[in-house]
Amino acid sequence: MNEYPSYRFMQDAKVALPKGWVKLGSAMIDEFQNAEEQGLLPDDFRVLAVCEEFGRLRVPCLSAPRLINNLLAGFKSQAQMTCQDCGYYPAYLSRRGAWLRTLCCFCKDRQGYQRT
Repeated sequence: MNEYPSYRFMQDAKVALPKGWVKLGSAMIDEFQNAEEQGLLPDDFRVLAVCEEFGRLRVPCLSAPRLINNLLAGFKSQAQMTCQDCGYYPAYLSRRGAWLRTLCCFCKDRQGYQRT
């Protein structure tokens, strides 16, 4: 996605978020940038990817300090309650066959998913 500025810690990161999580991803990356501006990130900190996997937010990082791990926990928790398609809150992990997605009741019903 080209919505994000080219931050040092995001170089070569794979960014592929569902449209309902773009605002969430943008806020998370802004928090990382704020931490970097305050000198709270080590020089070797890197975000490897920002993506969805099995209906959950996935953000693997290198050399992440405790602050970043705490921020990630908060954003992952928020993503678990935000619809991947429309950004509506509340949303729940839903299943259709082998597919898992975090969807609100409207998107879940429209796409034939069942709440897990």
